Amino acid sequence: MQRRWTRPTAVTAEAAGQVGLFDRRAHKSVAATSHAAHRKHLASGANAKQAALALACVKAHADCTITELTRFAAAATPTIDRYLFSRRLPELERAGLVVRTGERACHVTGRLCTTWRAR
Repeated sequence: MQRRWTRPTAVTAEAAGQVGLFDRRAHKSVAATSHAAHRKHLASGANAKQAALALACVKAHADCTITELTRFAAAATPTIDRYLFSRRLPELERAGLVVRTGERACHVTGRLCTTWRAR
């Protein structure tokens, strides 16, 4: 007698006792060491310096994608973190200093990406 194949039953993250990627509870579950590193980053002034660099780059290159902005900034500062703009632009947006201006194909990756502009 052959066993018949059956589709596996889907188990949600909550049912498995895991926190989902986009679950609001995920932030509270971050390790204390990560919170300490974030506080140190803010206190050192590194966050403000990165935000100022990101804002200056957006002002100089309006309607560019994050990857394009990273390329422009890396030309002037070779040690730039490639995730700097991904982290700082949403913060600057919440502060009202930059806005999302639309979507288009990125000149670097060819993918559809959000473009940014300073207010």
